[in-house]
Amino acid sequence: MNRLEYWNNITSTFPLDNLAKDLHESWDIETQSYTKHDAIPEEALKLIPGADRVLDFGVGLGRNYGYLNELFYRVHGYDLRGMIVKAIDLGYAEEFSLSCNWDEIKTFKYDLVYSSVCFQHLDIAELSSKLVDIADITEYLYINTRSYNDDGRDFKNQTGGENVLDFIMKTNLFEVLYCSIPTEEARLLKDETHFTVLFKTK
Repeated sequence: MNRLEYWNNITSTFPLDNLAKDLHESWDIETQSYTKHDAIPEEALKLIPGADRVLDFGVGLGRNYGYLNELFYRVHGYDLRGMIVKAIDLGYAEEFSLSCNWDEIKTFKYDLVYSSVCFQHLDIAELSSKLVDIADITEYLYINTRSYNDDGRDFKNQTGGENVLDFIMKTNLFEVLYCSIPTEEARLLKDETHFTVLFKTK
């Protein structure tokens, strides 16, 4: 089972509260919402003035959607069908624009693609394909990620797996404008370290 099949299975079969808590510990069962979001650092925001249209890639159950909606004029959310169905059940579709149709998403142009703790879970082949598409639809890409990608990871020995930043850089599709830790240091890590990066499409 590849990572896409794995996540499709989880999003389709896990009870809502279990899935939500697995995605992020700040899920509140009583309010059926998250209490924390992943803000874009001010240093990075200053580098994307005038951004209006944003895609939340890997929107999940909307943990960051409300925050993004306050910052930007128009926000779309993309994720797997099972995740979008659950987000709709929570009522997000009444307020936000959600889609599981990547072919449709690719027809739009965005000022920024925002992705938080998503790239680390994609199969490398899937990530490579999505990066090509993302480079075509946006000027800026912002990620919050763990250093290593799950694909090829030996979880027992905590080794292997591509470094997410290094992989993105090697595509030669983007250049780094901002990194929360030194870029070259971040490219070498393969541990639980998380960092944020703002890229500009070349």
